[in-house]
Amino acid sequence: MNNEKHIDLIENLQGQNQNCNIAAKSCKANRNCSIELLRIVAAIMVVFNHTFNQFYYAYGKMNLPVIYLNLINVCAVGCFFMITGYFMFTGKRSYGERLKKTFFELVLPTFVIIVIIKLTEVTIHTWGLGAGEFGSYLYVTLKDVVKQLLAYNLTGRLGYLWYVLSYIVIMIWYPLLKYICVDDKHADKVRRFLMILCVVFFLGRDAVVIFNFSFKINFITVFSNSILYVLMGYECSRFAKSEFFIKHKSKIGIVSGLMYCLGVGLCILFTYLCYISKGSFKDYFFHTSCIPVILSAASLVVAFLCINIKNEKFAKPIRYLGKQTLYVYLLQSPIHSLIAWLNLALLMYNTLGFGTYILIALIDMLAAFSIAIIANLIQGVIKNKTRNRKIISAL
Repeated sequence: MNNEKHIDLIENLQGQNQNCNIAAKSCKANRNCSIELLRIVAAIMVVFNHTFNQFYYAYGKMNLPVIYLNLINVCAVGCFFMITGYFMFTGKRSYGERLKKTFFELVLPTFVIIVIIKLTEVTIHTWGLGAGEFGSYLYVTLKDVVKQLLAYNLTGRLGYLWYVLSYIVIMIWYPLLKYICVDDKHADKVRRFLMILCVVFFLGRDAVVIFNFSFKINFITVFSNSILYVLMGYECSRFAKSEFFIKHKSKIGIVSGLMYCLGVGLCILFTYLCYISKGSFKDYFFHTSCIPVILSAASLVVAFLCINIKNEKFAKPIRYLGKQTLYVYLLQSPIHSLIAWLNLALLMYNTLGFGTYILIALIDMLAAFSIAIIANLIQGVIKNKTRNRKIISAL
């Protein structure tokens, strides 16, 4: 009798696992391949951006060409925020489920990355100096991290994690955003009015930098640039379903590609004008809160939405690599930090030039994707074991 119960338990467990696997495969098959391709391209752009920006204040003639070239990459994080908005308001998850998912899939991995970065930094800087020096350096470092977290402003080698802080802000705003991100005339008016306020606010700030005004221009705005990107992503999801988009997809793709180039061109032009007027480089147009970068990000997202990927031979690896991009973002900067702390760039190459930084970016990208694949595999194993335990306890 006990054996029969045991057999029934195993059969039920296998049946439920098969159902979960079928659902998971169905979910993967339904992933928008053009968006997944955009994730991959944006992740690569982030890696190259964070490699090239080490040139910004370097001596010599190479820094300025690299500064201008890097402007093709700076819209990448804006694209990630727009992808969030594209999908955020279509699911059926409750707010509690979204917070739980954000904590376990973003906040917790980010905390682990911070610990790894700081432990590595302390170990390298106190190597051979004894446990006492290690302990005191660690205390000072952790104290500084706590201060940054309390100020909700990560700086230095942790500065690239501003994306995570902004995403948390988006999740805090979600209960309100879901009411204005619906297919309703009144919601459309409210949402677009708030978006216009954001755009006008950033136009005012851009004007001060471009024309070198001695005073500030401030307008009323409710949301930050990250929320604006999310709302733009939602607008893109609506636009992609419209008859106009479906009918003129190829033409829209071409125009969007040209608009992306226009946004990059404006960034280059305004950066150059600022350089002429002030006699020094200013990295204002390398941030996601200026209008040319917003234009570039929006145009790039629409351009990728116009790409049709029907061949499963291409779609499958794209979906697989697209799944790795979050960890690629979290991991790529620590690899840069390691290269900087150990002076590996100078050890690997006699002279640091443009080719050197291309190679460093490629090494960083391959390493980040490789570690991301391993991290996702480990996460998958943990999820399966947790799910099996829940099923067993339920039975």
